[in-house]
Amino acid sequence: AAAACAVLLAGSLYWNISQFNRNRKLQETYNGLVKDYDSTTLRLTEVEDEIDMMISNPNMKMAAMKGLDPAPASFATVYWDSTSKDVYLLVNNLPTPPSEMQYQLWALLDGKPIDVGMIDNDFFIGQKKLLLKMKNVNGAQAFAITLEEKGGSPTPKGKMYTLGNL
Repeated sequence: AAAACAVLLAGSLYWNISQFNRNRKLQETYNGLVKDYDSTTLRLTEVEDEIDMMISNPNMKMAAMKGLDPAPASFATVYWDSTSKDVYLLVNNLPTPPSEMQYQLWALLDGKPIDVGMIDNDFFIGQKKLLLKMKNVNGAQAFAITLEEKGGSPTPKGKMYTLGNL
């Protein structure tokens, strides 16, 4: 009976230690997820505050860029300050690009495209950045996003994914 009790005690200790370790790992995973969620929520709040501040600027113009044939569900928003010439891009929905391709933002002035910058593919991995500061542009009547070879192009060569007028 004493031997059976010793075996049961040893088994119970082993099971309790393994459950304790499993619980600790689950707690660490949970804490990491909570931290990620909190930082994402903070970033969203910061972006919302920045957008509110930009919208209240009377010199700020907005272009809602709707999806075209390659991806009709695509949508992005450009905020352009006509005084400072600052351009901000909020990517609401764009398909993840292939690794050898990259999205490029264009300003259109009198039908001519002006390069406003590339959208880093890292943006699409975990939404690292939500509001992107792009190159300044002196004049624009519309904005568009095309999918180009990685590194961009001096003129649009790829398919146009979004387009929106100011």
